[in-house]
This record gives sequence, C-alpha cells and structure tokens, in this order.
Amino acid sequence: MDNTYELDESAARRRSDALLRSIMLSLFVAGILAIGVLWAFESRLGLLDELCRIAYPTMLVAFVAGAVMLYLRPHTLVIARWIGFLSVIGLLAIQFVAAVLGEGPLVGNYPFISLLMWLPLAYAIAMLMLETQHGPWAACALFAFIAVVSVWRLVAAGPEAVSDTALLINLLASHLVLLACLSGLVKFKLALAKADARSNHLFEQASTDPLSGLANRRYGLAMLRRAAEEPVAECSSAIILCDIDRFKGINDQNGHDVGDRVVLTVAAILKKNTRNLDTVIRWGGDEFLIVVPRIGAPALAELAERLRARVAAAVLYDDGQVAIPLSLSIGVAAQADGETLDGWVKRADEALYLAKAAGRNRCVFAPDVATSSCVAAAT
Repeated sequence: MDNTYELDESAARRRSDALLRSIMLSLFVAGILAIGVLWAFESRLGLLDELCRIAYPTMLVAFVAGAVMLYLRPHTLVIARWIGFLSVIGLLAIQFVAAVLGEGPLVGNYPFISLLMWLPLAYAIAMLMLETQHGPWAACALFAFIAVVSVWRLVAAGPEAVSDTALLINLLASHLVLLACLSGLVKFKLALAKADARSNHLFEQASTDPLSGLANRRYGLAMLRRAAEEPVAECSSAIILCDIDRFKGINDQNGHDVGDRVVLTVAAILKKNTRNLDTVIRWGGDEFLIVVPRIGAPALAELAERLRARVAAAVLYDDGQVAIPLSLSIGVAAQADGETLDGWVKRADEALYLAKAAGRNRCVFAPDVATSSCVAAAT
C-alpha cells in the first residue's frame, strides 16, 4: 500500500506540474504582450525613462526565453519558475528604488504611480510561480525590501513632504494586509491538498486488496452495483469470474509465500490484459472478478480467452526452481435485461463451475448469453 500511495503522489505531482506549466506559459505570453504594449505606449507619449529603455527589452528577452524553454523542455519547469519570478521582481525592485529615492515628490510621479499598480502582482507571482515552501519567504523578502526603501525615504523626507509620507505609509499598510491574505490562502490551499491526499490514501486503503493491489471485494461490489444499474444496451456490461486452478495444492506443496507469488502473478496478468475502464477485483483467496462495461459479445469472448491463454503461458518457479503450472477456469456472464445483481453473479459462478467440471483451463459463457461459448482446449 505504501508503494501504491507513493505512485499516486507521483502521478498527482505530474498532473500538478503540467497544470502549473500551462499557467506559467500563459503568464509568460501575457507578460510579453503587456511589456510590448507598455513599451510602445510610453515611447509614443515620451514617458519612457532611461531605466525602462533597458528594463523592457531585458524582460522581453527573459520572458520569451522562459516561454520557449518551458514549451520545448517541460522538465525545465523549476528554472522557468525562477526566470519569470526574478525577471519581474528585479525590474520592479529597481524601478521602486529609482522612484522612491529619486528627486521630486512621489504624489503625481508617473513612474511611482504605475508601480503602485504593479507591485501587488509581485506577491502573487511569488506565491504562484515558486514552490510552496519558497513563495511566502520570497514575498516576505520583497515586502521587507520595500519597507526598508520606504523608511529610508521617510527618514530623509522633510516636514513638507506630508503627502509622500502618507502615501508610503498607506503603501506599506496595504501590502502588509495583502501579504497576510495571500499567505493565508497558500496555507489554506496546502491544508486542503494534504487533507485531500490523506482522504485519497484512506480510500485506497479501504478499497484495495493489500496483497495484489487490485480492488477488493467491498469496492468491487460497488462497481458491480453501478454496472447493474446501467440500462442494458446492444453492448451491455459483463462479468468475468476467474479461479486459479489447483491453488490449494500449490499452497499445500509449496507454502503460502509461493501461493502469494502465484496470486500476484495472476493479478498482474489480468490487470495488464484488460481495458482501462475494466475493474479487476480480488474476489476471494484465489478468485478474481472482472467488471467489463459496455462490451460486445465477440470482444468479450476474445478478452476471456486472452486472459486464459496469458495465464497459461506464464512461467513461475518455486523456491527449488521447479516450474509451477498456472491456469485459470473462467466463467463469463453478460448482463441480462431485468436481472438482479445476485442473479448476474450467480450465473457467472455457475459458468465457472462448468469450466472446472469440464477439465479446468477454459472459459465458459453462461447459457443465456447471446454469443456462443468460448471453450479452450485443456492443456
């Protein structure tokens, strides 16, 4: 179960990275468009200062490089994260220092007023682009930098700069509240993610057979009920009930460790040779039940025979390197119109009994299935 949980976490991490990659690609494209528009607009109106003449093209190059890297090489997600973050933060920090420590009042200063609109974005970028453990620290570091520069300006300002002082105090107060809100949202999101992962883990434990890793009988019954409630159509659902031939003898002669290896081998073969929408269930000690939704009679016959043949072809050795013969007896029952769940399973069990009575290592369809029986010659 621990290995299964780790695999589920790994899959979840891959999905999360793919989602973050698409978000970052969107951010890079939006950033390229925004910088291009600002560059063209400010140049046309004569508002472009010397700093922005260097910063804008530098950021465009960084954003284009990050977008191309992320698109062509998805595994460079970590590098692209830091490229995007440092590009935005670097430009805003330099502009903030130049605006706050420059000559003249802040009120009515176009570069500073424009910064007031863009600075809150820096905190959001830190929280979104960076890892959960890095984002809040980076945002706090940015706030500390803004606070130090602002205090420097406040100390150096004369008594006549009342408006500038009020503006900077409002800036710091609003940023502190924003930072607290964003940090709270990140912690809340992290708590929800952990609770969701824990819930999924508990569900896996409750619905998975600990030996084989397949669905257990409890979960299998739920899947059977769901399949039984679906209306019977041209391609109805079916049950494939499998039993390992002479399993008790294998256990008695070779021990339960070898018996467990037999169960694991058969479980892996059944899982590998069924469709993604099929549910393979460990129904009992040496019994497996497969819920097969929406399948036609020819495909069902082919599937049952393939499972039988693959198990019969498998090679497994005991501790003394003696080959253990493996085979399955299989009973198949397609869903009948108006049939109860118990009746459906009973027909599959009766077909399985017929397969064993006929010599084992074969698959037999329940008699009222529309297709002909699929009987394999015993080996």
